[in-house]
Amino acid sequence: MLSKMPYQADEPKQPLIRLKSKSSLSICIFAAYMAYPISGWSQVSSPFLHDPLATEKSIPASIVEGLGVDAPSCDQKSPPTELDLFSAVVQALCTNPRSKETWQSIQSQAAQLGVAQSAYLPKLEGTSRFKDDHASTDVIQLRALSSHEHEHFNDHNLNLSWTLLDFGARSANVTYALQSLIGARETHLKTLQAIFLNTAKDYFALAAAQASVLSTEEIQRTAQSSMEAATQRVNGGVAPISDQLQAQTAYAKAVFNHAKANGVMRTNMGRLALDIGLPPDSPLQIPPAQSSPASTEQEGVRVHNLLDQAQDLNPNIRAAQAQLAAAQARLAATRSDGLPTLSLIAQEDRNNQPVSESLGTPPLKASGRDRFVGIQINWPIFEGFSDYYKERSALAEVERLKASLAEARQQVAHDVWESYQTLQTDIESLQNASALVNSAREQLSAARKRYDHGAANILELMSAQSALADALQQQVEAVRGWQTDRILLAASVGKLDPNSLESGSTKHEGPN
Repeated sequence: MLSKMPYQADEPKQPLIRLKSKSSLSICIFAAYMAYPISGWSQVSSPFLHDPLATEKSIPASIVEGLGVDAPSCDQKSPPTELDLFSAVVQALCTNPRSKETWQSIQSQAAQLGVAQSAYLPKLEGTSRFKDDHASTDVIQLRALSSHEHEHFNDHNLNLSWTLLDFGARSANVTYALQSLIGARETHLKTLQAIFLNTAKDYFALAAAQASVLSTEEIQRTAQSSMEAATQRVNGGVAPISDQLQAQTAYAKAVFNHAKANGVMRTNMGRLALDIGLPPDSPLQIPPAQSSPASTEQEGVRVHNLLDQAQDLNPNIRAAQAQLAAAQARLAATRSDGLPTLSLIAQEDRNNQPVSESLGTPPLKASGRDRFVGIQINWPIFEGFSDYYKERSALAEVERLKASLAEARQQVAHDVWESYQTLQTDIESLQNASALVNSAREQLSAARKRYDHGAANILELMSAQSALADALQQQVEAVRGWQTDRILLAASVGKLDPNSLESGSTKHEGPN
C-alpha cells in the first residue's frame, strides 16, 4: 500500500454532495480565465477592469453637477474681470475643498456599492505551493528501514465558491450601500448649497460695502460744502464762529466714516476672494449695488407652498431619509446573518508529491489530481448571542434615525417660515428706505437754502445732513438684507441654483 511522504497537501472540505466529473476542471479553468482581469493580478490595464459593475453612473460628472452647473464651468483658470454673482458662486463651488471632499465621498460610497454587488458573483481562488522537503526517519532497531530523502515538489489548487441563496443578506447589503450612496449625494448637495449661500452672503456684503463707500463719499462732499458755506458766512460776519466749528466737526466725522467704509470694503473683498480660491489681497471688481432691486417676485409666493416643497427638496431631509433607509437595510442584513447559506463549490488540485511503497524504501515519482463539484450549506448554530445583540443595536439605530428625520423636518419648516417672514419684512423695508432717502435729500436741500439765506441756523443744516447719511445707510442695509434673505429662503427650501440668479437682482448701482 502506497503512503505519502511527510508533506501532506491541505485536504479540501468535503461537500455534502461529491460529484466526480471531468467537467469540473473545465469549469475551474474557464472561471480562472474570466476572473483574470479582475483578480489580484489586475494591476495591468484592462477595458473590463474599469468599473465592471457600472457603479460610476451614480457619481456626478463634475463637482458642481448637483446644482445644475455644467462641468466645463470649472475649467476656467481665473474669474472674469468683472465678477457677477453667478461667476463668483461657480468659482467658489469649483475651488472649495469641502466640495471636493464630499464629491470624493460619493466616489467612495459608489465603490462600496460595487463591493456589495460583487457578493452575487462567484469567488475564485488559486494557490500554488513549491516545497523543498527534507525528511529523515531513523529506525533504531532496524537500520535498514531508516531513510533520508530530499525532494522538490509542488501543489496547485483552484477553488470556486458561488453563493446561490442567503435569504436576503446580499440584497440588504446592496440596499444599504445604495442608500449610503444616496446619502452621500445629498450631503454633497447640502455642502454645495452651503458654499453657494456663504459666497452669496460675502458677495452681497462686498456690494453693500461698495455702496456704503459711495454714500459716505457723498456725505463727505455734502459736509465739505456745508463747511465752506459756514466759513464763508463767518468770514462775512453774518454767522458766529460756532457755525464754522460745528461744520468742521461734521466734515471730520464724514471723513472718518468714509475711511471706515473703505476698510470694511477691503475686508469684505478679501473674504470674497478667499471664497473663490484667490489670495485675499486680490483686486476684485463687481457691479455696483442697486438702490431698488428690479423685482421682488418672492412677495407673491405662498408660504405653505414653500413648506411643502422644502419637505421634498431640502437636502437635509433627503439625507436623513437615505440614512434611515440604509439603517433599515442594515437591520435586515443583520437578521439574515443568522440564516443558512447555500453555495456551489468546485475544486481542482494537482501535485507531484513523491510516494514510497513502504517504510525504508526510496520515494517514487508520482503525480496526484483531485477535483470535485458540490453543494455546501453553512448553517450558523450558536455564536454566543452576538446575533441577538447586533440586531438590538441595529434596531436602536433605526429608531434613532427616525427621530433624526423628524427633527430635520421640523428644523427645515422652522427655517423656511423664519426666512419667509424675514423676506417679507425686507421687501417692505426696501420701499420705505427708498422713500426715506428721497425725503432726506429734499430736507437737506431745503435746509441748505434756508441756511444760505440766513433763515436757518447751522443745527438745522447739520441735522438734515445727518438724516441723509442715516437714510443712505439704511437703504444700503435694506438692499443687502433683501438680497441675502431671498437666497436664505431658497436655501431653506432646497432650491438654490446658480442658473436661476437674475442679473437684475444681483447687479448694483450707487445711491440715487
